[in-house]
Amino acid sequence: MKRIYLATIGVMSIAVLSGGVTAAATPILEGNTENEVDFIPGEEEEIDVELPEKEPEVEIDPIDPEVTGPFTLVHVPKRFDFGTQVISTGPGKSAMLAELERLSDGSGTAPYVSFAQVLDTRGGHNGWTLNVDLDQFTSTDATSNHVLRGAYIEFQNPQIRSNALDSATFPTAPSDQFNHQTIDVGTEGNTLMSAAPGQGAGLSTVQWGNQTLLNQQHAAGEEDILNEAIWLHIPTGANPQATAYTATLTWHLSATPGN
Repeated sequence: MKRIYLATIGVMSIAVLSGGVTAAATPILEGNTENEVDFIPGEEEEIDVELPEKEPEVEIDPIDPEVTGPFTLVHVPKRFDFGTQVISTGPGKSAMLAELERLSDGSGTAPYVSFAQVLDTRGGHNGWTLNVDLDQFTSTDATSNHVLRGAYIEFQNPQIRSNALDSATFPTAPSDQFNHQTIDVGTEGNTLMSAAPGQGAGLSTVQWGNQTLLNQQHAAGEEDILNEAIWLHIPTGANPQATAYTATLTWHLSATPGN
């Protein structure tokens, strides 16, 4: 009887020891969940002009409301009007009359800065270039001075805006040491804004003009409100006729990256 009793105790002891090993396992206190999102080019995105200035509240349509992304020229200035100038034997220059845009409340128009805007939702961040061609200023009067020779347009203090969060990815606007850029008549391929590889994704804008100054002129009731960021220069010896001269500035957006 004693031997049987002792054998039973031995088996029970082994069972207790085995259960103790399982209870000592290390608990799991963390885990991982993988995340993924895929992007495709914005082929079907409707294009809206993003206003570079919030006041006044105006409405500006894109060049073609029917066009969708992912790579397009959204807006360019509609008209540069340099007003009426007195003929002189010396050089002359004139600031453009500010563009007028319709107010959102339907009460009329207000002066607004001039700007060009590019949309790039291709997703490659490969860069692009916005160039302009300026043909000759010509008159409808077929005389010896039918062409306004030697004229050029000067752009001053361009401002770059972008909806990108990192300013290092903003495009750039070329300018000289005075932050000016000139476009001669009869020239092509003049760059006004460009994006190197890694820049220019999203919505990018180059703006000319100080909206605060335009608002002040408008509030003062001035008849001719000038945007003094864009000028037309007439050289000595141009000798224009007493008539109107017109020229066309043609904008080109290309996928060629800037420097």
